[in-house]
Amino acid sequence: MAERDAQIRALQDFAIGFGVVAGAAHSETADQIRVWVRAQEQQRETLARKRELVARLDQVTGGRNLTELQAELTKLMDSAGPEPTRPPPMSSSSERKSYSGTTWCSNELSS
Repeated sequence: MAERDAQIRALQDFAIGFGVVAGAAHSETADQIRVWVRAQEQQRETLARKRELVARLDQVTGGRNLTELQAELTKLMDSAGPEPTRPPPMSSSSERKSYSGTTWCSNELSS
């Protein structure tokens, strides 16, 4: 009986050490530890998903932050010049070649 009491006290001390409220009965304490363990597992899974998302975002952005990306976009838009007000003139039909239903200008095709 003393061995069992020692185990129960050890269980309660273990629970208290992790901030789990130890119940009056050892079964309550064990249940509280199980709840705590499940919560820890969920937190670890959430953290792992977050780390994966951060890594994917870092891949997509090339390690740049939003401010850097906005600055690059502004620079690209400025260097592109104004938007055209009308489409560019088409090449003459003798310069066009058809490829799979798409019309290409002959000077754009490479041999």
